[in-house]
Amino acid sequence: MAARDKGTQVVIIKARRQTGVFWGLPKGHVEPGETLSDAALRETCEETGLARSQLRLLNYLGRIRYEFISREAGKTLNIKQVHFFLFVVKKKLQALAPAIEEEGILDATWMPLRKAARHVSYGSYRQMLLLANKALHGGEIPAEDTSSSLDTTEHRYTIGV
Repeated sequence: MAARDKGTQVVIIKARRQTGVFWGLPKGHVEPGETLSDAALRETCEETGLARSQLRLLNYLGRIRYEFISREAGKTLNIKQVHFFLFVVKKKLQALAPAIEEEGILDATWMPLRKAARHVSYGSYRQMLLLANKALHGGEIPAEDTSSSLDTTEHRYTIGV
């Protein structure tokens, strides 16, 4: 996730997935040879149009774990873990590039952090934004705890007919 000053704004994206359209945070897959933070930087740049040179890594925020399940069989199809990093934008005024439709990205927009926390589609993203706010204001981010509410299968995404 990327943040800038001026009332603490963050980038959120509108994406189309199998489960529908949602507002969330930039994320993606780790390429061979990449670290988690390198992947987060690359994906943030790809999905927002921000340049690597404009971003500075501030903090690791934590991870979210979720499962995709099939309505028909009721079985788990895929378990995903998404690690989130907070990047600060060095330039205050930066327009975002057009969305990347071939990856399902429909829009990328700056939004005040508190408004973004209300606007994102999932509670786990809301929690990440609240952690980002805490990190931006000098608060200590707890070390990753696999038993925390940010790492649960509590929110299941159902796909299929």
